[in-house]
Amino acid sequence: MTRAGLESRIARNSAFLMAGEGLARVLNLVIAILLYRYLKPEGSGVMGFVISYGVLLGIVTEFGLTRAAVREIARAPRGEMPQAMGHIILIRAVLTVFTLAVIWGSLFTPLGRTIDTTTKWLIFMWSWSVAFQAFRRNSEIVFQALEQLHYQAFFLALNRIIASLLIVISVITGRGLCFIFAAYLIADFIDAVLAAWVVRARIERATFNVDRAKLAGLVRASVPFGLQLLAGQIYFYIDSVLIYYLYQGGSANSEIGFYRAASQMVLTLQFIPISVCNALYAPFVKACRENRARLKSLFGHSYNLFALGGMVVTLFFFSFRSEFILLVFGERYRPTIGMFELLIWSLPMIFMTMPLSNLLAASDRQGVVTITACLTAVVNVVFNVLLIPRYGGMGAAIAMLATSAFALLTQFVYVAKHQKEIFDWPNLLGQTIFHAAAIALLTALDRHDVTFRVCVYVVYAIIVVYWGYMMMRRRREVSRAE
Repeated sequence: MTRAGLESRIARNSAFLMAGEGLARVLNLVIAILLYRYLKPEGSGVMGFVISYGVLLGIVTEFGLTRAAVREIARAPRGEMPQAMGHIILIRAVLTVFTLAVIWGSLFTPLGRTIDTTTKWLIFMWSWSVAFQAFRRNSEIVFQALEQLHYQAFFLALNRIIASLLIVISVITGRGLCFIFAAYLIADFIDAVLAAWVVRARIERATFNVDRAKLAGLVRASVPFGLQLLAGQIYFYIDSVLIYYLYQGGSANSEIGFYRAASQMVLTLQFIPISVCNALYAPFVKACRENRARLKSLFGHSYNLFALGGMVVTLFFFSFRSEFILLVFGERYRPTIGMFELLIWSLPMIFMTMPLSNLLAASDRQGVVTITACLTAVVNVVFNVLLIPRYGGMGAAIAMLATSAFALLTQFVYVAKHQKEIFDWPNLLGQTIFHAAAIALLTALDRHDVTFRVCVYVVYAIIVVYWGYMMMRRRREVSRAE
């Protein structure tokens, strides 16, 4: 990352987070593949529905608190941290109690009564896991605000390692979904407790001398981020729930299983932009106030790398989508190929949207992100409601692709209009032309032999790597000047 022209601390934090989150995501993917094969489409569909149900209602435990608190602590003197940590714990406790009440209460509503007893029990178990994840984020706030992301990376990896070991044991011993969700619950509990202990023992202890004005200010600052997060979770998780209730073409659980298998790779690969954006957020916040030239340099360079990296990953999976799905998930998941073919194109748009949201939030324009995120969520729900009853998972894939394009377009147009100078326009234009030609070529060769397609892709990848290398050299020169 330092060779990519980023400052040493940002580079170090990006590397730690990419390593920790990368390991966690790889383990998630491996375990997901194991579970998809073990549970088959019907069982994996039940698992996907439970997770989506809990995540959608469990978003209240977060509701923007993490982003708002990181920004406040990063800007405030170190002496104010204990009080701020106490405020965070109090707010989180109230939100978590409310969330558990909402999740449990929803099971007694008319929609909840249509859920079978076993699935309700799984939702109850998952709700506790959601609560422990929420309290773990209190520790992440401190790690991110102080730019000590090696701790966050460690606990991300630890959580997934514990969960993976317990899930493997459950599969080997032939256990059912209850044991699998228990594995997640145990891992989240251990993670939350150990992370809180590290913060208390090695960084700072929270104090609970409540300042009502500051407490209310933190709550107000969280609302725009919370609306963004709610919109994002609707965007990524509402599809499985809507398939469960709306699909009319067969088994809803199997259709969810096919769709979740297709979306798994997109969700996994998001760790790359998420990790770098988390590492860049605090420096963006400081640069917005202290050094606009540095902000322009950091954003322009990182955005070009996001655009370049997102497309090279996307074209790899698009070019070998059939081989990948059948090799990884097996013949039972052949219907997943068509869904994956569409969903993978949302990946480069996600790569390019996340840094825009990061920039706007860091520069106190989170209201813009909130509005566009809410509009995107509404568009996503509308498309899903229209398409899922007839087309099932394929309709959900079309909805995801359309709304990904909508999210990128709205934020890009806004930033280009109000901060036009922050982009490296010649580089972006060159990338657009180059990748348009690459997409056309690889699509035209789609039916050729695998070996031939591999050779063509390797040539394309070599050109991309060289392009990225030249960008890094130029950024290093700028970084030395700064």
